[in-house]
Amino acid sequence: MASRRMIAIELFFDPPTDRAVRDVWAALDRAGIGSLATTHSRQHPHLTLAVTDEPPPMIIDRLGAELPALPRIGLDAAGCFPGRGGVVFLAVRATPELLAYHQALHTILDEYEPRQVDQLRPGRFFPHCTVAKGLDEDRIGPAVAVARGLVPISGAATSINAVVVGSGEITSIDRPRPAR
Repeated sequence: MASRRMIAIELFFDPPTDRAVRDVWAALDRAGIGSLATTHSRQHPHLTLAVTDEPPPMIIDRLGAELPALPRIGLDAAGCFPGRGGVVFLAVRATPELLAYHQALHTILDEYEPRQVDQLRPGRFFPHCTVAKGLDEDRIGPAVAVARGLVPISGAATSINAVVVGSGEITSIDRPRPAR
């Protein structure tokens, strides 16, 4: 049996939040540190909720139909992950609304028993928006300092999308929502 493509299920941000994250990227680049804008040019500001085998179309349809309203997003702090990889991020506030959305997503995904990245599962999920990765150790502290100076950022998620790992191909999994 052929294996499915891996996808990341990501929340994209409203225009002001997207712009504010891109401003962090620009500040990191101006400081000579580097950001996703320069090292991963196909990237866009986002919050990854799951990385999984590509779900069958009926699961994508269920996600669009059954997930609750998209959550508000607060990026409150800057930090880094330990170990190699040089990842600097903006910490996303883990509100009850966001955690309930995340749980609902995984409840639906779990029904088809996909391979999933364990660190993104409920109970292990650390919501964050990566702003730089692949940094040498001596650039991590300065990167966190630059990013820290540009938070907090408040906004909202405006769409949920399936992004193919590797190619960056984006498919919307939103349901049509009435204007508010």
